[in-house]
Amino acid sequence: MGFRGCWVRVQHDITKPLAARDLATITDRFLGHIHRHNNFDPAQFVPWSIVDANRLQPVGWLHHRHLPWLAGNQQVLQPNPAGGWRLDPALTTPAARSDALNQLAIQLHQHGVIAHWYDEQVAVVTDWGQPPLATASRASVGFLGIKAFGVHLNAYLGRGQRMQLWMAKRAAHISNFPNQYDHLVAGGMAAGDSILETLVKEAQEEAGMPAALSRAAQPVGVIQYHLMRDEYSRQDTLFVYDLALDNHGASDFVPVNQDGHVASFARYPIDGVMRLVAETDTVKSNVNLVLIDFFLRHGMIPADDRSYLSLHQRL
Repeated sequence: MGFRGCWVRVQHDITKPLAARDLATITDRFLGHIHRHNNFDPAQFVPWSIVDANRLQPVGWLHHRHLPWLAGNQQVLQPNPAGGWRLDPALTTPAARSDALNQLAIQLHQHGVIAHWYDEQVAVVTDWGQPPLATASRASVGFLGIKAFGVHLNAYLGRGQRMQLWMAKRAAHISNFPNQYDHLVAGGMAAGDSILETLVKEAQEEAGMPAALSRAAQPVGVIQYHLMRDEYSRQDTLFVYDLALDNHGASDFVPVNQDGHVASFARYPIDGVMRLVAETDTVKSNVNLVLIDFFLRHGMIPADDRSYLSLHQRL
């Protein structure tokens, strides 16, 4: 069942315009979001690699606390005599490695080491644009510390202080970040999908957006971070798109969710979105970074703000 767009109530007044004296405090808080998403400490992890063509290819990070479980429960990942860990070198093909990593993910889920399950495969690569050495369950990305890629879309109307940005509120029943505010369209890239294919698919599933409209979005940049949360590592790359709905005859577009993952939609004034990011914990954590980038690119933060240069450098 779809949900028509509506305004979502929050605990403070997000319609109140930002005063100049508010901006310095807000941008300091923006820096806090960026810092928290770049807190990876390699001392708490060991790197692991895949042997391909007789060469070690580094692909991820394993937390030290997980190593005893790995040593006692499976032989897919094993200590490397040269240092770090490695995938069993007897697994010489991408298909064999993928089967082994997916069996590992099932074991991890059965033992409660990873809580949430996703029936989707992601590519295991040394870096963007490199050939996949294997695929793995999306559920195991944080445990394995492998690189992951996604797409985020800023869909908006108007310009300057009159700008309004569409936001989604995630459903209460979903496993990750329930009830949090999200982009109108955002999603991870599955193995074998291109950036544009991911954008079009997610736009249709999450917002009921026609392909002709989502394809009109403009690529505007990339956000990268290396996050450590509990005993898991996220090396994420987010490909960012902007869609000025009124430039494409779509000012009256109203999103309708198709996959049941969204509870409601809202079109917020830009000052309100800035307040949500700075003053609440209600926005999905990595969405904050993409929105901060949006505020910078669209002139919402003046160049003489004391945090302006730091925001650009740290994003």
